[in-house]
Amino acid sequence: MGLIVCEQSEVLHPLYITELNIHVYSLEELLYVIYENPILARESLISQPLFEFLDLELGLLQLSSYLQKMKKEQASNDEILLTLLDCTRMYSAVELNHYRKKLEAYRKLHRAEYLFEMANTLFEQKRYQRAADTYQKVLNFPKDTVVTDEFLASVHANLGSVYANLFLFLDAYKEYAIAYNQIKDRHCLKEMYHIMLIAPDLSFDEQYFQDLDEQSKKEWDAEFRDSLEQATSLPILKEISQWFSHDHTDDTDKKVESIIQTWKQEYRNMM
Repeated sequence: MGLIVCEQSEVLHPLYITELNIHVYSLEELLYVIYENPILARESLISQPLFEFLDLELGLLQLSSYLQKMKKEQASNDEILLTLLDCTRMYSAVELNHYRKKLEAYRKLHRAEYLFEMANTLFEQKRYQRAADTYQKVLNFPKDTVVTDEFLASVHANLGSVYANLFLFLDAYKEYAIAYNQIKDRHCLKEMYHIMLIAPDLSFDEQYFQDLDEQSKKEWDAEFRDSLEQATSLPILKEISQWFSHDHTDDTDKKVESIIQTWKQEYRNMM
């Protein structure tokens, strides 16, 4: 797709989409969110707030009424989403068919696989706490032909990544350790090693590294230094450093407070 032109003027009450932590202000934005996030859209978007947004904010009473009728007659969320996407010429027949196949693929998944895909999407959207909660639901499934040790190890490893992004380093280490114990994946071992470097003051079980060869340690140390260097060279950190390299002013306080508030909001958005 190319540039999307939104014809609708800004609405007074945008639709808040909880799973993505975003507001949408037009039909075009809504359709874009639906198309780009099928698994989240089919799970939670079809609700009364959506119908009211279409009717009261966008003036699409006929469309809203038709979708509500579909819902009342127990049409699936997939059918409703496809009807919505097909209400304008924003998406071609080829794109709609592609979307339809995505929905069909989701329907064929084992419930544990489906929730795993949902958690992965939430993780990609940086909705880390919601991703963690969904990964935990996957871990409650009993083992079967799908929920194998390898599958559960992937869940634990991804959960470790979630906790690391929430700065819960000890929890992250434990999840990576569970994954490593199940399938002996060296990627998990490397993540555990890096976590020990990030949070050296925490108490970790270091038994996993007793037989680690020196070459691996050197490579992992180098990777850690490179990541640290990239993180410390971010433009915003350089800017903050410049603020404090000059005489302290009220303007500096305001800038620092603004940055802190931004970081706080970003962290809240992860929850």
